[in-house]
Amino acid sequence: MKMMILIIANLPDAARNREKSRVHSRVEHMIGVIKLKFGFTKVRYRGLAKNTNRLFATCGLTNLYILGIDSERRRTVALRAQKTTDFRKTLNKTEE
Repeated sequence: MKMMILIIANLPDAARNREKSRVHSRVEHMIGVIKLKFGFTKVRYRGLAKNTNRLFATCGLTNLYILGIDSERRRTVALRAQKTTDFRKTLNKTEE
């Protein structure tokens, strides 16, 4: 963490702001998923241990949720590319 702060401190203003916004957007996205998908907007007092456990479990599920979305996007893009390639191959065969 200290190394990252030192690296950011040596950058010009525009690059520093870009780096901060990159980190900020990742964190905000995770918090948005935690709040909207898992309903972690308000926490009842159940005790520190139970609330901490719930938070850790929710963070773990959020990571799995986001990985699932990313892998689904990659799978969709790969299928589209495969269909395009197959379509081009059939066009080339019919032209010959």
